[in-house]
Amino acid sequence: MIVQEEIGGGIVRTYSNLGVKVHGGFPESDYDIAYDPAEAGRIYVETDIPVETKPEGPAQYSKVKILLAAQEAGFATDLIALIKSDPMLECIWNASNVIEDNALLAQYLPIIATALNKSEQEVKVFLDDYCIAD
Repeated sequence: MIVQEEIGGGIVRTYSNLGVKVHGGFPESDYDIAYDPAEAGRIYVETDIPVETKPEGPAQYSKVKILLAAQEAGFATDLIALIKSDPMLECIWNASNVIEDNALLAQYLPIIATALNKSEQEVKVFLDDYCIAD
């Protein structure tokens, strides 16, 4: 069955609870999970294509996706300022094209959340929903 959830910020998340991709949206395509502006009213149908399973291990977050999603959410400038203000965060940021969800990121999650005026849970959901590396 198609599930649509308002996840905040005027965004609707659409997926199938049967473990298959959904088809539709803009651009029209097959999606594991689709994210759309609520006012778009996009319609999806289930496909026969199974959702790809992610490999075991820690999540990896794409820096490009983090910046694009942060810009869309209106806090990219604050995020960049935070990264530049903390030598360890800047080192983590500059280490590669992805940031691994590990103990070091967990240590900085409260700092990031406070600087962005968000809860730790909101930051974690933001990363998991918008920023997973392909």
